[in-house]
Order: sequence, then structure tokens, then C-alpha cells
Amino acid sequence: MDRRTFFFWIRLAPALVLLAGVPAAAAGKTLRIAAASSLADAAEDLGAAFTRSTGIKTIVIAASSSTLARQIAGGAVADVFLSANRDWADWLADKGRLDAGSLAVFAGNRLVLAVPAGSPIKAAALDDCLKALKGGRIAIGDPGHVPLGQYARDALQGEGVWDNVQSRLIPADNARAALRFVSSGQVAAGIVYASDAKAAGLNAAFVFPPADPPIAYIAGLVSGAPAGPQFLAFLTGAEAAPVLCNHGLSLPEGMLC
Repeated sequence: MDRRTFFFWIRLAPALVLLAGVPAAAAGKTLRIAAASSLADAAEDLGAAFTRSTGIKTIVIAASSSTLARQIAGGAVADVFLSANRDWADWLADKGRLDAGSLAVFAGNRLVLAVPAGSPIKAAALDDCLKALKGGRIAIGDPGHVPLGQYARDALQGEGVWDNVQSRLIPADNARAALRFVSSGQVAAGIVYASDAKAAGLNAAFVFPPADPPIAYIAGLVSGAPAGPQFLAFLTGAEAAPVLCNHGLSLPEGMLC
């Protein structure tokens, strides 16, 4: 399959990143999927399954939902947008660059306080975990624009510890960058998606209660590519469910892994 995944750990020039490295010929013959960084691996496997089912090739571009939305708003090309929250999908729809009527929830996730593999830290109460970290730094997504960071801020506020831990937080430009901080040992822990922690082999020292509203991944159509609606139907149907579950993601209400 002629697909490549592009990861962007820093903000790059709008309207250029989505096209970087994509052959001109491929742009007209493939379905271009702009996916939140936490969906990068899942999106690749979903694209492969879609191709096997339909014969339609896909190419995945992965970055923070905020980065992708801003680039698409600036004119960068994509056919489908997979956002880690509703806000950036709605923002893009308000800009007239995404079909609001096409928006659909296709997966969910949970937050965990992740620590390096082998760490003995694990507790039923977040306060106990934070004490065990002995003042160590904690990676999160940037709450100013990254969905992971916004979910993390809300979770910490819900636990009543936001004010106490703010000085220890290290903001990252996307979910995978936050994960890399933990995996590389640059920080003591990170508040990341449960699916990412599992894939990276990190330990979940604490599992946050389900978010309210729940963490939800939203899909929407950016272009009029004929394969776009077909992919959204695939994404929200039975064929995609095993792929999503295999990557540690939950399914929309009414569907079970």
C-alpha cells in the first residue's frame, strides 16, 4: 500500500505541512486522512483495512488536532479530519473548511498518569501517586491548544489538584510528544491517553475516572472526495471496530469491544 505517516513534533508553516513529501500524483488518487497524533498508528491500520475492503488507497498525516485544523483552515489539503476532540472539528466547520453535517464520534479513550516501565508507583488515589513522584515533572499536552492537555487540565481540576501541580507540568505540542517525554525519562510521569501508554509499554500509576463529557474522537469530511463518505461509514461500522479496540480505544456508546 502506498501510504506514509508524517509526524510533526513542532509547529510548521500552515498549508505546507500536509503536502510535504506527498507526490503530486498520489494526492489525486488517494484518500488523505489528517489524524490526531494519538491516532497515528490506529489510522494507519484503519487505512490498510479500508484499502483491503475497497481498493482505495489512503495516506495518513498525523499531528496535533490543533495543528492540523489550523493548517487545513489555511488551505492545506486533506479529505478527512480525525480530531481528538469536538472543539477543533467545530472550529474548522465554523471556518467553512469541514462539513458540519458529516461529524461523527467513532472512538473514545481514557486518561492515565503514566510512569516508565518498571516503576513501582501505583495507587488508587492520585494524591498518593503525586507524593510518590517526589516533586518530579509531569508531561501533559499544552492545555492552550492540545486536546490531551485540555482533558488533563479538566481531570486535574476534577481531582482538586490543578493549582498544586501546575508548576510541575511540562506542556507538549501533541499527545505523542508528551508520551515521548515519559518514555525517554525526561520527566517522572505524564498524563497521557491510556491507549498511548499501553502501546508504549508504560505503566499506568493511576487511571483517571471517565471524563465528563467523555473523551471522544470526531471524524469529519474536509473535501468532496467521493471516497470520503465511504471512509466515514467504514470508520463508524463493524469493520473498523476490531482495529480500534486492538489499539486500546473504546467504541461509541452502544458498541462493545
